[in-house]
Amino acid sequence: MRGDAVVRGFSGTVVPDPLPAGDPLDETFIDLDGASAPIFRLEPGAPPSAQVISAPPVFQVKARDVGQVFAIGLDGNLVPTPDPPNIYLGATSAFGLQIVIPDADGDGRPFICEEGIFPEIKSEKARKCEV
Repeated sequence: MRGDAVVRGFSGTVVPDPLPAGDPLDETFIDLDGASAPIFRLEPGAPPSAQVISAPPVFQVKARDVGQVFAIGLDGNLVPTPDPPNIYLGATSAFGLQIVIPDADGDGRPFICEEGIFPEIKSEKARKCEV
């Protein structure tokens, strides 16, 4: 049977270049242009035989548009029809959204506010994030 598959996945990261001094994770960001939910056309060209199918995505939902996808739902009939089902994506930012501000340390890159922007936090890094 032919068809398309929507899958979920992590959109990836953008690593700073050149690497900053200290911990590179301090300036590693989620790739907002990476695919969180690509759709692949499954056309093996032969009967199924547990082969690997090379399938470039026919459509990609980017992280900037939906976040990091953790759930996929389809509606419609259980039997194939000419009308494709609607696709519903459940996404979260709880484990991936970074709170950033424009360059706060002079390196030309966004700055991750790991400690939040609340006035009661007094570390040097948090003070850079105060609004």
